[in-house]
Amino acid sequence: MLNNSEKTKENATDEEFISNYLNSPKPVFIINKKGQISDVNDAFCQTVGVKSKDIVGRNFSDLYFLTDDAKKQMRYRNVSRLIGKETPYFTLDTISKNGEIISHQIDTKPLLKNGRIAGEIAFIKKTSKMEPEKYKTTMKKRIVKKDELKENMEILNAMDKIKKRDNEINKMKSELSDKYQDLITQKRQLEEINNKWRESEFDLDKRQKEIRNLRDEMERAQNKLRLKEEEIDDLKNQLKQNKTNFEEKNQELQKLGKQLEEEKKQIK
Repeated sequence: MLNNSEKTKENATDEEFISNYLNSPKPVFIINKKGQISDVNDAFCQTVGVKSKDIVGRNFSDLYFLTDDAKKQMRYRNVSRLIGKETPYFTLDTISKNGEIISHQIDTKPLLKNGRIAGEIAFIKKTSKMEPEKYKTTMKKRIVKKDELKENMEILNAMDKIKKRDNEINKMKSELSDKYQDLITQKRQLEEINNKWRESEFDLDKRQKEIRNLRDEMERAQNKLRLKEEEIDDLKNQLKQNKTNFEEKNQELQKLGKQLEEEKKQIK
């Protein structure tokens, strides 16, 4: 279960509280009340073998790396958490790029915002691989279509041609030996060019990685912004409903006030 340092927020804000978990070395993922992955940390991506930009903002039912049973279990546990039920340890199975089934032991705790349950924070406590199922395959018997004698004759003729070519090759070897020294010099020059080329490729690859990281970070920030906008829209709708309820209550109070005034006049 969670230790005391994980249970208490002390004086930290909700954002700081979440950031502390995401920066921890433990694999962590966060699900909002709509069942969407709102954030993950690098340790989670490395453990499961995914990229954050491919899963942040998506509903867990759409996650390609979860087994069907895992999706059903996630749906049940998310609803249970939102209605206030305890969700102890459970096992979640994922599918690796190699088709292996990987079993993860998960622990969760409620994610509170402004004192209300807004989702849950989940931690991967332990990961283990399961042996994939082995499927038997049948091999078709090879059918020989050519006559073996004819094939042997063709082989003998080919060997005669090879001997003739060997004589020609021996003649060419004497010519090639004269050019060997020139080739060595050209090879050294080519190696120098290749070294410079590899250095250029390394620099280019480094720049491309930096560009990809910046693009991933931008997409991740855009997904976070979209989720924030959705939360703001929900709050606006809630405030609008509260305003309507307030106006209705205010009208009722005005009616009661008028009734009291009329009763006072009748008493006088």
